[in-house]
Amino acid sequence: NSAVASEAKPIYRHLREIRTELQLWLENSAVLKDELQGRYASLANIQEEIARVTSQSGGSKVSDSEISGYQAAKFHGEILNMKQENKRVSSELQSGLDRVRAMKTEAERILSKLEEDLGITIATEARTTPSKSSSSGRPRIPLRSFLFGVKLKKHSKQKQSASSLFSCVSPSPALQKQSSYIKPGKLPE
Repeated sequence: NSAVASEAKPIYRHLREIRTELQLWLENSAVLKDELQGRYASLANIQEEIARVTSQSGGSKVSDSEISGYQAAKFHGEILNMKQENKRVSSELQSGLDRVRAMKTEAERILSKLEEDLGITIATEARTTPSKSSSSGRPRIPLRSFLFGVKLKKHSKQKQSASSLFSCVSPSPALQKQSSYIKPGKLPE
């Protein structure tokens, strides 16, 4: 029985990690869902603005600040395409959310069964997990990076570590190609 318990404990820990990752995914998805709803609302506002500008101009001559009927129809079509794509992404996100919720529920069910079978209490596992989780080979992803992406974090690091505006600017490849033909040596006087 102790051999089975010793084999099951790493599985139990791994399942707990999976459950945590699923929870993080659910939180990230909630942020994405809010963003999609905001984008949809923005697209609807743009569509209303196009309709308002078009109705104001009526059949009169189009000034520089107004759009023509053709442009309005073109913009309207583009907005409809973007709204349709937004709905498609939203439905895919929702199906992913449903799937992850089901996986999380299943992981929690298996974890509770393992806890019963092995007699693991949450308190004893909490004492052993911190020392072992820091020595595990898997790197941990900070919540900020997971939610907002790595690019944002790298950008903020650059801003913090940059003491000068020029320290974060690298020469463009075209500039490097231009100067590659110049040989170091004596400058003309």
